[in-house]
Amino acid sequence: MLNFQLTNIKLNAHLKAFFAQYGVTAQQFNVIRLICESDLESVSNGYLKERLVEKDADISRLLIRLVEQGLIEKDLKPQDKRQSQIRLSEKGLELYNIIVGDLHFADRFFYGLSRKEVKTLNTLLDKLRNS
Repeated sequence: MLNFQLTNIKLNAHLKAFFAQYGVTAQQFNVIRLICESDLESVSNGYLKERLVEKDADISRLLIRLVEQGLIEKDLKPQDKRQSQIRLSEKGLELYNIIVGDLHFADRFFYGLSRKEVKTLNTLLDKLRNS
């Protein structure tokens, strides 16, 4: 168990540094990715919350920060003022494309493993998550 915790800490530090160079967190990029990769013109808070990797994320706080950075636009739905329509701004789309183009650098963490070892690791992690 300790080995998993230590590896997780190191991987999170690696990802934090990777996304920090773009001025976002991994969670913020995940929100941007979900919006960009949806087939919808705009998405709701609920749509994002259901699909986030970290289920305990404070989606409202994440969205406020992304609006402040100019990466997303958020409007109230005319028919229900409690719901928001969330879409990527041009700046957000540009950042998404840059990060997606550089994501292979985030994989550096795994460069010490062979393809076979990565496949085995993924199989084992899937098995652990599904047990």
